[in-house]
Amino acid sequence: MRQLFRNYRQLLLISLVLIGASVLTVAAPVQAAGVCTDISPYSVLSGSTETITITNIDIDTDAEFVDLAGLQIVKADLTAGTDTISFDIPSPGLPTGTYTIRVYDIINNVICRVDLTVIDFTVPPVPGPTKTPQPTAFARPLITVVSYGASSQRLSVGQDFDWELNLQNSGSIVARNVVVTFEPGDFVPRVTGGVQAIGEMGPGGGAKLIQPFTATKDLAGKPFATLNVTVEYTDNLGASYTGAFTLTYPAGPAPGSGGHAGPTLTPTTSPRPQLVITVYKTDPEILQPGTPFALKLDVRNLGTSSAKAVSMIVGGGGTSGSGSDGTQAAPGGVSGGSGEFTNFAPLGSSNVQFLGDVTTGQTLAVSQSLIVNVTTNPGAYPFKVSLVYTDDKGKPYTDDQVITLLVRYIPQMEVSFYQDPGPMFVGQPNLLPIQIVNLGKKDVTIGKMEVSGPGQFTNASTTIGPLAPGGYFTLDAQFIPEQVGPVELTVTANYVDEFNVNQTITQTLMMEVQEASVFGPGEGGIDGGGPVEPMPPPEETFFDVIVRFFKGLLGLGSQRDIPAGGEIIAPGESFPIQNGGGGGGQGIPVPAPKGP
Repeated sequence: MRQLFRNYRQLLLISLVLIGASVLTVAAPVQAAGVCTDISPYSVLSGSTETITITNIDIDTDAEFVDLAGLQIVKADLTAGTDTISFDIPSPGLPTGTYTIRVYDIINNVICRVDLTVIDFTVPPVPGPTKTPQPTAFARPLITVVSYGASSQRLSVGQDFDWELNLQNSGSIVARNVVVTFEPGDFVPRVTGGVQAIGEMGPGGGAKLIQPFTATKDLAGKPFATLNVTVEYTDNLGASYTGAFTLTYPAGPAPGSGGHAGPTLTPTTSPRPQLVITVYKTDPEILQPGTPFALKLDVRNLGTSSAKAVSMIVGGGGTSGSGSDGTQAAPGGVSGGSGEFTNFAPLGSSNVQFLGDVTTGQTLAVSQSLIVNVTTNPGAYPFKVSLVYTDDKGKPYTDDQVITLLVRYIPQMEVSFYQDPGPMFVGQPNLLPIQIVNLGKKDVTIGKMEVSGPGQFTNASTTIGPLAPGGYFTLDAQFIPEQVGPVELTVTANYVDEFNVNQTITQTLMMEVQEASVFGPGEGGIDGGGPVEPMPPPEETFFDVIVRFFKGLLGLGSQRDIPAGGEIIAPGESFPIQNGGGGGGQGIPVPAPKGP
């Protein structure tokens, strides 16, 4: 009995252990399968071996397994804490279809799943020993034109017909959102507006379109008509594709349509006037900022018919009230307010002139008063001129033409004497105190300045350099005139303008040259006057008396040396004669007095 109880207790304990283990097994948590957010690539070609990368996986273990829809399990390397796993599709690849990739942990719990699409791709056989090329992972739809035609054997101007167009998807995937556009040209589309939508076209699939057309006058004289067709579509991923096709078809009357053969008419252009500005110039020729000038133009009709009601718009413009087809939709005038007048503006009248009718070959001389804006910088400026007119049938025309106006800057320089040079005498050296002043508003770089005239010059040229507004530069030249009377001195200065052209500034100075006067002892006078009164002798000092006393004792003479003019000069010297500030000359030497 005791032994039976012991066995029963052991059996009870074993049952409790098994029940507890079963409970613990049922209560163990199992991680639910999640969805991986990214896979690259998301589609592969059948028969190819690719490396698949799955990202954004939230795991914390060190070893995982990847199951390709039960076909094969491969081990993948993954470090805990990362979110990317990569593995290779086993050779020889997978057949077409969609496969679910599952990622397992080491206890066979599914971490996440993601789908992989395998696209059909057939590698064409390569003849000979050439290595079979590896297929690429790029696939696209490709829509081509299989055939086309018209409901008439030949097309002529004004004819209504139906155009048949057959398309095919020669690509490997579906073409979606297919839209076909027929562009107008030789034909004008009817009914549909020239746009037709097909929708989807599977690989190898086709579509047939019927588009009504009317042949336009552009078809006249052409042996073949041309139709431009554009096909736009997308693939499964939304990538856009565009195909452009140019289709041709015979034009002209159908053979055997009746009538006898005759010469073909050669299309000719209708006669029209053509106004051209043949010559233009400005008065004055040199334009500067702030200069009023007259723009003179010669307008000639080089067309084959007369130009009626011609108007010239300086600065550019057109007609007002014109329709979209070029005809005058309503009574209107000439619009010249939209022209460009930044650098040149009309002066004294508006920028619109009525010229009247101009017959074929006739030339009109036209003048327009303008002014150069004071803010205009030197340079070359294109200037627009519009000629508005009609032909004999009232059809309006606007001829826009461009001329070029040159704006220069002429330095404002003044050449003068910076002080009174005084009277000039023939044969005597005289000082010329010349200066040049920049009176303009801009810096000017002056090169060489030189003075010339009838006579002999010394130090008559110099190089100046940059000269600021209000700045000046002086030149002190020596001048010996050779003739009596008015003498014209010429001062020249060189500079380079904005167009790199050497320019010269030339100004003149007038001088009056007098006859030279020479005086001897006791002759003539100052400025042609009477005799010069002798000056009183200077007062003698006590020391001078002692010196004369000792000179008399030695027999050297004790008299005083007094010049005729009252000034004491040493024997053998000469006295200076003043010439009015124009330079000095020497008088006649005074002979030394004889001894006692």
